[in-house]
Amino acid sequence: REHVRALVLVGSAGGASGPEREDLSEDMQALRAACEEGGMEAVFDLLVAHGKRPQAAETTAERRALLRREFARTSFEGFEFGALALRTRRDTLNDLATLTCPVLVVRGEDESPMLVKVSDDLAETIPGVRHEIVPGAGHSPQFETPDAFATLLIDFLSGVH
Repeated sequence: REHVRALVLVGSAGGASGPEREDLSEDMQALRAACEEGGMEAVFDLLVAHGKRPQAAETTAERRALLRREFARTSFEGFEFGALALRTRRDTLNDLATLTCPVLVVRGEDESPMLVKVSDDLAETIPGVRHEIVPGAGHSPQFETPDAFATLLIDFLSGVH
């Protein structure tokens, strides 16, 4: 912890616990079949169709295409492991409450309801946190609104000593 000068959490699932965690374990077989048939783009499309990515379903076609491209850069194995890791890890909020370095928590205004709650929980828990909501962005403001995100990041990091 003493080696970290600052921490930036973007669209974070850190701290999430309890029944609100997304459980894709029952869907993994269908998602794997979709991947084998049409790649990770097909996995993204299936997740959107089943309401697992509401921010992608409710956005512009241009932003959805960007999210789909970025999602497709992940391997199925990485996606599957990430889903398992998020579902089974311990709650980290108590640990985050002990941070003493500057922390920036960023989320898009169109983030999924579950991750809006996580962002709010992080902002309420971490002492001295800077909590920013990026207009016009969903889960990935660094890709969706790169100029606004870069401005936030540079402003935050310029204050870190």
